[in-house]
Order: sequence, then C-alpha cells, then structure tokens
Amino acid sequence: MSLILASAVMLTPVAIDDPLLEREDTFVSQTAVAAMADGSASKLHCLDLPADHADGARACLTQAEWQAVFDRVTQQQSAQLRDRLIARAQWNASRFR
Repeated sequence: MSLILASAVMLTPVAIDDPLLEREDTFVSQTAVAAMADGSASKLHCLDLPADHADGARACLTQAEWQAVFDRVTQQQSAQLRDRLIARAQWNASRFR
C-alpha cells in the first residue's frame, strides 16, 4: 500500500461479533460475509463513508479486499503519472524541433 494512501485512509478493525456489522447503514461485502460464516476472518476493517453515501455510513471488507483496493488505486496513480510524464516529454520534444 502506498504511504500517501495509507496516511489518508483510516480503517477501523471491527470484531465479527460487533453489532456495528448488523446495522442497516453498514455495507459488508459478500466476501466478508462468507469469511465470517466459515470462520476464516476474526475481524473486518471498516471505513467511515461520507455523509449521505449511497452505500451507508461505513463499508466493511476483509483485509485482503482492502489491500486489493489500495493496490488498484496505487496502480491507477502510477499510470496517471506515467501518462503525464509521456505527454510532457512529447510536448518538450515538439518545442525543440
């Protein structure tokens, strides 16, 4: 997980027997529900969502699911940086022709 992203996201560990996971305004992924059911997860990690978010007040996923999200965001940021650098290099090259 990138250091910048890690510092910007505050995940809260929640035990699988916590009543918070049963609340109507808590989104729990299907993977997390399955992990709780088969006993492979002892806790989930929850993120408080912005007010009036369509998915509720918080999203709770397994650690592996959050890692996949962070990896995807990091990859997207890397691709955007690469594209900006390529565009800048092309622009600079066109100026000196």
